[in-house]
Amino acid sequence: MKKYRIRLFEKRVIGPFTLVEIKSLFNKSRITGKEKFQEFPVGDWVSANEIPELKQLFSNELESDPTFVRKLSDFGFETNTNKDLSFPKEFEFENEVTAMTPLSASDEKVEPSEVDEPEDEEEKTQISRFNKEELEDFDKTRINPSTIEYLEREKRKKAEEEANKKREKEREEKEEAPVDYDADATQVVSLNDLKKELTEDVENSEKELVEEAAYKEKLEAKKEKRKAKVEKEEPTESTPDKKKPIVIIAAVAILVVLLFPDEKKKKTSNKLIIKYPEISFPQQYESPDKEKAKLLFQKGMTEYRKGDYKSKIKASKYFRSSVENSFKNNPASSWLILTYSELLPHSENKNYDANRIFKLIQIFNSNALKDPTLVAGMALFYLNIDKAEAAVKVVEKFNTIKTNKPTIELFSVYLKSLLESGDALKAKSVEQKLKGVKNKSLLVYINLFDYYKFKNELQQAADIILEAEKKGHKETALLLRKAHLLLYNEDFESLSALMKIVANRRAENSKLYYSRYLEYKALLHSKQSEPARALASFKKALEINESLELRSRLAALEANSSNEVNVLINESKAVKLIADSKSHMASGNFKFAFKDALEASRLAPNYLPAQLHLAGLQIEKSFYGEALKSLEKLYDEHPQNPKVVFKLIDAYIESYKFQKAKRLINIISASKMKSHPDYFSKNAKYYVFKDDFVHAVAWLQKAININPLDDYNTFQLAKLFIKYRKFEKAKVLLNKVMDLDPANVDYRVAYGEIVYEQEGANSAIGYLYDVLEDFKDNSKLLGAIGIYYYKSGQIKMFETTKEKLLKLPRTDGALFEFLIKAAKLDQNNEAVVEYSKELLKIRPGDLEARMFLGQVYMELSNYKEALKQFNIIKSRLKTYPKLQFYMSKLYLLTDNVKKAKMLAKGEIQGNPGSTHGYVLLGDIFRKEGKINEAEKNYKKAQKLNPKNVDVLVGLAYINFVKSQYEIALDLFIKAKRLEPGRAEVYKLLGDVYRKIAQSSLAIESYKMFLELSPNTRYKKELQNYIRMMQ
Repeated sequence: MKKYRIRLFEKRVIGPFTLVEIKSLFNKSRITGKEKFQEFPVGDWVSANEIPELKQLFSNELESDPTFVRKLSDFGFETNTNKDLSFPKEFEFENEVTAMTPLSASDEKVEPSEVDEPEDEEEKTQISRFNKEELEDFDKTRINPSTIEYLEREKRKKAEEEANKKREKEREEKEEAPVDYDADATQVVSLNDLKKELTEDVENSEKELVEEAAYKEKLEAKKEKRKAKVEKEEPTESTPDKKKPIVIIAAVAILVVLLFPDEKKKKTSNKLIIKYPEISFPQQYESPDKEKAKLLFQKGMTEYRKGDYKSKIKASKYFRSSVENSFKNNPASSWLILTYSELLPHSENKNYDANRIFKLIQIFNSNALKDPTLVAGMALFYLNIDKAEAAVKVVEKFNTIKTNKPTIELFSVYLKSLLESGDALKAKSVEQKLKGVKNKSLLVYINLFDYYKFKNELQQAADIILEAEKKGHKETALLLRKAHLLLYNEDFESLSALMKIVANRRAENSKLYYSRYLEYKALLHSKQSEPARALASFKKALEINESLELRSRLAALEANSSNEVNVLINESKAVKLIADSKSHMASGNFKFAFKDALEASRLAPNYLPAQLHLAGLQIEKSFYGEALKSLEKLYDEHPQNPKVVFKLIDAYIESYKFQKAKRLINIISASKMKSHPDYFSKNAKYYVFKDDFVHAVAWLQKAININPLDDYNTFQLAKLFIKYRKFEKAKVLLNKVMDLDPANVDYRVAYGEIVYEQEGANSAIGYLYDVLEDFKDNSKLLGAIGIYYYKSGQIKMFETTKEKLLKLPRTDGALFEFLIKAAKLDQNNEAVVEYSKELLKIRPGDLEARMFLGQVYMELSNYKEALKQFNIIKSRLKTYPKLQFYMSKLYLLTDNVKKAKMLAKGEIQGNPGSTHGYVLLGDIFRKEGKINEAEKNYKKAQKLNPKNVDVLVGLAYINFVKSQYEIALDLFIKAKRLEPGRAEVYKLLGDVYRKIAQSSLAIESYKMFLELSPNTRYKKELQNYIRMMQ
């Protein structure tokens, strides 16, 4: 369906609209039909008469109107009475149509008309002409000229009265609330520094007003001439009389400018309109136009090469229009993705726009092995959504194909990707290649500068800025980087001058650039001992563009930091230390990771990224006490900071402090943060850790809907579906996360698990070997392959895979995870202990592995070693799930019932929302023969989780002892259905069948028990019973 945009008389563009919508606007007198129209998106601007559909629409509407009356102007008569009360007012937007066009200065979008075909600056008035016969048939009535003159005088008088009232009202408001513009944080340029520009403005304003008066005089003369020609009468009002009001108005306007120049400057200087990129999905046209697509692509490249923000917005629109005209085999698609990815940090809604870019990437992903521009765009996109490893992966995959020729832009994005992923060695090699290239683009200069800044090689950073300037690059993005160097050198005079240039450019109307501009202005105010203005500028910058770094500087300023420049230098050092710490984490060297994280925290105590990184590292290595202490302190200082709040919730959940986590979530639910994507994500995580499948799925789906690009939530949902054998749903989710982060091996291993369950071991092995082509010698993939060989009985291939794994560097623990799984399958507990010890040498903070080792020691009756492992866990996290449970069991096995009871009660106190403590107390009372006490505790646990297998088994046993066999049988069957691999259930179920004389069912249950637990102490007894009954 065709759509049209409308250019109103005041040159504002609205739309696009369908014919039905245009008809509605016309009927409501929103438009007159004489405006200019454009067929969306790239048609020419023409009158309605030149578009057949619109011509027919307006003619039909006029003729079908029962109250239709022709106006005098339709027959060539010009009169100024048209705008009186008896006629509709000039077109204005009302509330009901504001959604069609952006009016707010804070969220104005760049209209596509800005890059469409050039338009005529002046639109001449068109007079409809009629033939002689039509005029003769028309009523010859004429309006008395004196009436016209009277109406004109009344109208002017009324306008003057309204103007006087308005001025009086404004004067009163100013007296009531005087505004100190000089102290305004949002003031773009100091008035004292702009006297020269102000004088020029006044002179230009005078000139423009005189020219406008002359033009209006000429226009009035033309109108009088046309009126005289049609009416064949002399006008009653002479031209000089008409000039008088215009000249008077012009003189008054000039006088106002001369008398109040500062006031005018202040008003205009604050009206900065943020323009956001229009990242929209191209709509494929039914009939491709390759020639037009080619022309639009060339125009897009012309705009893109200019390098500035506004030009890239225009370029993106040309590229999108080109793709719409020719969807397939069009280079514009790659440039569209690259340009969109560059514009993403400037977006109004980053998550929403990023999702659109991701969908575009999915469509054109097949070209990623041969198109360097597309690969650069994809890598930049991954960087912008914090997937540096994925960015590195797509570039390296492209570079492995020998026939491919990477561009310098691709290499510059590769440099940035390596830097953010922590691979400093490769990054240095790429930097050396880029440095020697003569014809560098703006993107290359910016990425090289960021590299030198990160490495703290400031002289080389300055050299690259100088080289870019010599090549003619003066873009705002480059100027703001230069400002960083000036601040380091404490050259505040040059920094102030540079900020004036940025201000004169209106920061290119970018939220990112404007925020940076305000940040530097704040630092200048701070240097000039103006803390109030500095504080206001920082706060304004945060309103425009939320930033954790900015929040840190604001906190430092509010804490009366004495030297803002030193703070900035220490923050830059902290950034480097954080990156080094992350690099050590990736290589498994946690000792040095902690060293760098602690140093970063010490250097910049108010720098939130450093504090949050240290807390995250402490959580990962299970130092929960230290992490919670620092995070709770940060929360007291920054209770409204989303990063701090959600990190604290994370720590509460992972340390199993569910009550505290829930309380903080409830506090957020009554604040603005309830609309934050992490609010939904943390709710989901809360229920995942509580093993509440229904609520976990519901919240995960909400979180994914809010932020579709958060692969963590999507993967968590996929794992839940795998756990509950909903494989088809899981496969869809895994395919998505593999596109979102191609570098994450865990996603491939999980997909291999589904292939194994659905198609068997050989298919899973084949799939994983295919994946191994892109991840050479990956221990996780080889470990999964080895397990499937073992499960399918291919022992020789299992041993071969094991040998390969043993030759790999033992850094990430994946080898020992594989060996532990293999030993468990063999039921070789001694080997499990050996490999678990090796794993814990690499991962001393892996509490899950340590808990498992403690349980194995219990099975081996090595209670001393089991207790040792449990005590280590207790020193890290007292509330670790089932810790008190297993320690209590351990004491129960050693007949220390008193200690067992105390620990069971401790488990209840530490995790009151968990069933483990109540089940354990029930087991203790059951062993003591206190059946009623045992039953009470089992029922308390049942209220918390009616589907818990331990609860069902405990209650079934109580009913078995009470000889209530039917109830016991029902409960055991439910437990078997919920956990079919639990051996104990089959033994007890067989006992019930024996009591009710169902020997065949008892034998069947005992056989299953012996199959699941071949080394049980009941083996001989049960085998004798089976032989006797058979």
